[in-house]
Amino acid sequence: MNQILQIFPDAEKTEIKGMHFLSGETKDIINYFDVSDNGYIAVGFSNYHINIYNENLEFVYGLELDPGHSVQVIGWDAENLIIYRENSVQIECIVIQDKDKATAFDIPRTDDNHKQFQDIYQRKLVSSIENTDYIYRCNDGILTRQDKQNGTVQIIAQNSKLTEFSWKFSGILFFVGFIILFLYDEYQRHKPKQDI
Repeated sequence: MNQILQIFPDAEKTEIKGMHFLSGETKDIINYFDVSDNGYIAVGFSNYHINIYNENLEFVYGLELDPGHSVQVIGWDAENLIIYRENSVQIECIVIQDKDKATAFDIPRTDDNHKQFQDIYQRKLVSSIENTDYIYRCNDGILTRQDKQNGTVQIIAQNSKLTEFSWKFSGILFFVGFIILFLYDEYQRHKPKQDI
């Protein structure tokens, strides 16, 4: 928590709003991830849920966040998971110490604080993280951990099949609809006019 006050000296401790601990694992589109120094993995999904896995890739707990913030990013500070959320009024920072213990800070949305938040956000937009033992990668909606010694790859999380299918199916439907409208328009412009 000292890191928060060093980055944002005007942060004020506040009540946590819009966050709930979950005991079930979430499946959705993976937005971001981060790995702690002790091997814990936080995976953020597009439905504002976060899964936490231990170093053995076992699900530990989940979090559900209120979608009232436009930008959200997660990161580890030692063994604490830090969630930054920003809206037009403020930046909120939630520090998760354990699966039932958390502290929140409200940070005024000044130009300096917004710039600090953007710097943190940009650093966390990565598709791979490497430490001494493993390489963590997120490609095509699949988050994996590869052992550097023997090359073994394990899947940590992946986009849900239904979610992937629905996005692909929606894209195909949109494309087909566009072609049909285009052909109908061409037909209407070029069809012979009938005399009455």
